[in-house]
Amino acid sequence: VGRELDSSITAWRAGRAMSGPGPTFFGCFHEYHELVTKPRWDQEMFKREQRDWAAFVSYWNSMTVTIGLAVTALFYGMQALLMAISVVGVLLVPLLCVHFLVAVFLIILPGYVGWYCIVKKHGCCGHVGYLIWFLIYAWQPVFELQKLGKATSFDKAIGIIMIGVALSLPSAFTAYGCARLFCLSETTEARDLMGAYPTAPAQEMANPAPSAPPAESSCGEAGQGQPLPAAAEQP
Repeated sequence: VGRELDSSITAWRAGRAMSGPGPTFFGCFHEYHELVTKPRWDQEMFKREQRDWAAFVSYWNSMTVTIGLAVTALFYGMQALLMAISVVGVLLVPLLCVHFLVAVFLIILPGYVGWYCIVKKHGCCGHVGYLIWFLIYAWQPVFELQKLGKATSFDKAIGIIMIGVALSLPSAFTAYGCARLFCLSETTEARDLMGAYPTAPAQEMANPAPSAPPAESSCGEAGQGQPLPAAAEQP
């Protein structure tokens, strides 16, 4: 566990060092577009321990948008087919397309803002920012399901359930990654603080260094050394 923690801290520090001042908000949208349009599926995404938690959040955040767009397209496509059956429904297809574009925008924008703040700006508010984004992603599935109370028709209720259930898994993994980044940043700051104000090691205090031996007398030990001058003979 200690090695995995040290490896995660090293990766987190390296990410901060390589980011520098960071790209602009619109300057890295092409990178996010690649993540959304080419999602990654492998066993590494489901492991409890990660070497790079920022990359973990990046993958699951983009997966949230990818799944949300797929489910939204499926839902509106089904509605368009049902409308095409009737003559009156065909007239409402353009309005349905507008609603679809708005839904796509409302899915991409929050996902991109979250990815930019977490991955590119390292929480955007220090380690507290990771905690804020954890709360946002943990609440997102609940927020989607709360819309059921405002559904005015059965088809809208089905759409809300589809989107809410589809976003539950990736949102939960993204929230978990944010929580780990929050803990990791706190641990790193604590280590940096201890490095700035080091304390004496316990072993050094328990076994102090021996004091220097006293300087040897010029006369040597008693009975040794230079011979004393002979006493003057009495006449």
